Amino acid sequence: VFAMEVALTPGAAEAKHVFVPVLFRKQQKNMYEHSHMQYSFERIAPPRLLGIAEGATNLDVHKQLSALGRDLLSLASQNSAFDNVTQVDNLANARGETLPQDDARFVISPQQHVGVNFLDVD
Repeated sequence: VFAMEVALTPGAAEAKHVFVPVLFRKQQKNMYEHSHMQYSFERIAPPRLLGIAEGATNLDVHKQLSALGRDLLSLASQNSAFDNVTQVDNLANARGETLPQDDARFVISPQQHVGVNFLDVD
């Protein structure tokens, strides 16, 4: 049994949130000549859960993911660019789709994750 603490949006009831797994991955150029994927991904930290309030925008979620990415880099004393992505499959082999920084309502398919892809972590 595991318990995870999840920050909720102030003023929004717990029932008005959807909980989405967040994956932290190192994006690497694929070295396999015959691979159909340009990049491979290595998980570099345990997943977290993101509490997303009903009606949240892409920008809201982008800000939350960016804060998690910066916090992780700070803890590891690292500096790296990163991309916030959505629609990452269960196996987490694909890059995902870049999460736009706009006011459109955030939507994610069932069984999908969001992620922070670090681009140049050692």
